[in-house]
Amino acid sequence: KKYNVVLGATASAVSKKGNKITVTADVKGKKKKYSGDAVLVATGRRPNTDLLDVAKTGVKTNKRGFIKVNRYMETSTKGIWAIGDIAGVYMFKHSANLEAGYAALNAFMPSRKMKVDYKAMPHAVFSSPQIAGVGYTEEQLKAKKMHYLVGKQMYKSTGMGWALHEKNGFVKVLVDPKTYKILGCHIIGPEASILIQEIVVAMKAGLGVSGITKAVHIHPAMPEVVQRAFSNF
Repeated sequence: KKYNVVLGATASAVSKKGNKITVTADVKGKKKKYSGDAVLVATGRRPNTDLLDVAKTGVKTNKRGFIKVNRYMETSTKGIWAIGDIAGVYMFKHSANLEAGYAALNAFMPSRKMKVDYKAMPHAVFSSPQIAGVGYTEEQLKAKKMHYLVGKQMYKSTGMGWALHEKNGFVKVLVDPKTYKILGCHIIGPEASILIQEIVVAMKAGLGVSGITKAVHIHPAMPEVVQRAFSNF
């Protein structure tokens, strides 16, 4: 609603005249031009194991060039560990922090080695509006043919959401219909990256729907929208 999003487009040229930037793109076989103040180029990340020539150390990589690690973050060469983007598990700084703790423990205390626990790994996009999620999406659950229930709540139905005049923000929760175990949660709206944390803690602790609904939520603070989404069950 806030932006003009063009999908399936391939940029073919970029030009600048004064402060105006124009991008020429092929959209469904037609050439179109888009103008703006700036261009953000996001091409993804690629491992640099070839430049570092890690093969000389005996460290093995996969077809995409990421270093192969086990759940202890050990590589194929004894005494060498790999964490973060180069290990190719999750491309998040917070997952790298998680892996670092396990790698340090496993390196200095080999008798107490522990496998990395990636349970309830969240993500956030610091856009406007913010986007945050943890666990399965509906598409993933459908692909796995898993049964689930959906609980949804709009920001505007809470005191703080109303005060902020937030018309479109929402929280969507996915739960197991038999056990009420939390399968996933997705939030779009102000402070989504903060609101998701309550669900991450609940999932990590093995708490179900009641773990959220029975907790007292301050009124009219924004977390009430999370509680009300869970109260739909």
